[in-house]
Amino acid sequence: MKKLTLLLFLITFYCQAQITFEKGYIITNDGVKTSCLIKNLEWLNNPENIKYKLSENGNEIDASTEEISEFGVGEFKFVKYSGSVDRSPVITELLDSKRAPQFEEEVVFLKELIRGNINLYSLVDGNLVLFFFNNEQREIEPLIYKRYYKEQLAIATNDGYKQQLTGILNCNAAISSGISRLAYNEKALRNLFEKQNNCISGEAKVVEKTKKGEFRFFIRPGASINTFRIPKRFPGLSLNPNPNEYDFSNVVGYQIGFELEYVLPFNKNKWSVSIEPSYNFIKSESTTTNTIPELATLTYKAFELPLSLRHYFFLSKKSKIFINASYVLIFDLNSSLLPFSRGSGFRKGSNRSFGLGYDYNNKIRLEARYDTDRGALFPTSNLVSTKFTSYGIVLGYGF
Repeated sequence: MKKLTLLLFLITFYCQAQITFEKGYIITNDGVKTSCLIKNLEWLNNPENIKYKLSENGNEIDASTEEISEFGVGEFKFVKYSGSVDRSPVITELLDSKRAPQFEEEVVFLKELIRGNINLYSLVDGNLVLFFFNNEQREIEPLIYKRYYKEQLAIATNDGYKQQLTGILNCNAAISSGISRLAYNEKALRNLFEKQNNCISGEAKVVEKTKKGEFRFFIRPGASINTFRIPKRFPGLSLNPNPNEYDFSNVVGYQIGFELEYVLPFNKNKWSVSIEPSYNFIKSESTTTNTIPELATLTYKAFELPLSLRHYFFLSKKSKIFINASYVLIFDLNSSLLPFSRGSGFRKGSNRSFGLGYDYNNKIRLEARYDTDRGALFPTSNLVSTKFTSYGIVLGYGF
């Protein structure tokens, strides 16, 4: 286990070192604009600081709102904002009963979404998603929206953003009438701000487009080496020197299934979630040397459903290493452990799985996998308890 941990650390260190800085710029607080190279992490949450270099071989420099007022890299542009931020609870169970926003003064980076005669910005911090706007006549200010509890725990909303925009988004009747139905979300606000800017000047600059995730599909056959053990029930009566009464060691198992993976639309496609239904089959026999020798037969037939979180480390545009952790739901398909489980069957259950793999061009995939103990699947009647772990190799072919 220590060797595996060290290997993962070295892989992480090496792959992080391969991340290239992209061309961008910063504007310092005194208004000086400098071209530079910025580490583009395709931020899900608005960053509190960034790393940049002045040249390919230059040193990495950390910067925050204390040093810079604006930066841009790739499709991203962030501007410094010093003003009111409402961090009232947004989760339904935690809502308060105050209609008014609970503003506090903060200094943050806002992501610019639409640029034109009127600009749209966002602030994302976990569950909190806020929007801001400005134009040539006014400084950046928050668009007011708040959910709160009213009488008898009914949920009401403060839709102050509609009144704020009524006098500003008024280029034509269609735009003005749309404000009353305007939802407080990125898609709706983007659409209306684009229409307003196109109506006024014929141009709306979409600074950072909403990125979508990507689905991938793989056929996943595999094989495993399994260890299945039954500890001694009657240690004092056994002539078997092995600490286990039955020892099914190095048993080969097989699986066939498919994986549906969703690559999350942030952080350079380094994160994904997946579901991997598979049929798993193992069969073996073991004999114990006790006062009365006995033969046990293991037949494991199960439908396993790993739910996985995966992280990629890019080696090149087509080549990458990944690690994943899975929660595995296990459904019995008429398995047996004879003579112990006759008439009782196996329990439904779950376990954990960890994988380390290599992917080439989202087409060919090879993964080494470790499954933790699944012993709780098996009956404990007749004083039988079990331990069941696996090491496997799973292939993947993408479509």
